[in-house]
Amino acid sequence: MSAPHAPPPTAAPPTTPATGLGHRTRAHGSLFATAMIWAPFFPLVDRLLQTWDTLTLAAARLGFAALGLITALVLREGWRALSGPLPWRRIWLAGGCGLGGFTFLITVGIGASGAVPAAVVSTSSPVIALFLAWALGRAPLRRAALIGAAFAVAGGLVVAFAPGHEFGGMRGGEVFVLLAAIAWVWQSLMSQQWLVGLSQLRVAALLSAAGALNLVAVASLLALTGVTSPAVDVSPDSLAILAYLSLIGGSLGNFLWYFGVSRLGVPVASMYNNLIPVFAVLIALLLGTELVWAQLVGGGLILTGVAWAQRGRRPSGA
Repeated sequence: MSAPHAPPPTAAPPTTPATGLGHRTRAHGSLFATAMIWAPFFPLVDRLLQTWDTLTLAAARLGFAALGLITALVLREGWRALSGPLPWRRIWLAGGCGLGGFTFLITVGIGASGAVPAAVVSTSSPVIALFLAWALGRAPLRRAALIGAAFAVAGGLVVAFAPGHEFGGMRGGEVFVLLAAIAWVWQSLMSQQWLVGLSQLRVAALLSAAGALNLVAVASLLALTGVTSPAVDVSPDSLAILAYLSLIGGSLGNFLWYFGVSRLGVPVASMYNNLIPVFAVLIALLLGTELVWAQLVGGGLILTGVAWAQRGRRPSGA
């Protein structure tokens, strides 16, 4: 008598927003930590673009982030997490097109506009999240959320334009930053709708891998056909910055982002992105930069916006 076949592995239970205070507190903490981790993003990418070409840098950054996430996923859930009946077409759309497109567009935008103008335009992400979630039928346009988004955007602009910051005016790359923000919000919304039942670590790993594969394929094709001339900097400083952007910013930051989004929704989570200029200022303080009152005001406005948007909010996975 043959032994019965083992049942096929089942997906993790659907990730649904938790209503308990502890779960919501952890979600807010994850997004707060994400903002701290991503704070150096704009100036560090701007620094690497002095010696790297845009497409190679985007592919390398997301590629190493994907490797870090896949390693963590295999250690936690085993090799079966990378196989099985998965919605590969949707993974390719959200990860390969959405996340991969964001990574390329934001790199182009920073290179063409500079770190500070790019950071200014990125403060539009809460408004984009609110209207895109509404357009996709994921969430209503509540008055509290609109007021909160206005506070958050205003705070990000106050910090970015605070006295003492250099701002050379718009230079055209801001359009790419805006498109990147739309791509980021879209893939964040759709990943939570299309990949229900997968752990957030699995979501982050699969989407990052899809995006990285797309970027590597495009970069390789363009290089082989002579359309682009890859430029890579393997100096210790450059590799250290790339390691931070990929393994800390990409791997850990992306996982914490999807975790927070799965419990609080994209519109609220996006408001935390406007804390990035605030933490960038704190990093500058550690390097000896003098603090000005406008930066404190901007940080207060952002936190007020995030808190206001939570007023009367029902748990939602949008």
